[in-house]
Amino acid sequence: MIIDRINQQESINNARKLLKSYGTIRRLATVNTSHPLHEQAKRDLKCIQAIVGGMEDTQASIINMCYLDGSHKTRQYIADTMGYSRSSYNRFKNRALLAFAESYNNQELLVYK
Repeated sequence: MIIDRINQQESINNARKLLKSYGTIRRLATVNTSHPLHEQAKRDLKCIQAIVGGMEDTQASIINMCYLDGSHKTRQYIADTMGYSRSSYNRFKNRALLAFAESYNNQELLVYK
């Protein structure tokens, strides 16, 4: 099984790292057309939005609230808003990040064992 060959925690960390830079990617893609990374940022922005747009609702909501909407909500706030305990929320968030990593740019965020 392919999931047995994936280092899930490292793949989750890669997705988290990319999504934490979403604000910068968005600014480079939409505002700073003179920056050398503008074109790459436009591609990354489009890819991130397409993946999240195609995710199951719960996963998309978690990714949006944690990384994309720019409001810096706490884990507890998001868990409460979604009606989950903090531990359940953490499990759902990790699943969402792993699903994101699996879908991103030919699986380049996945780390194999």
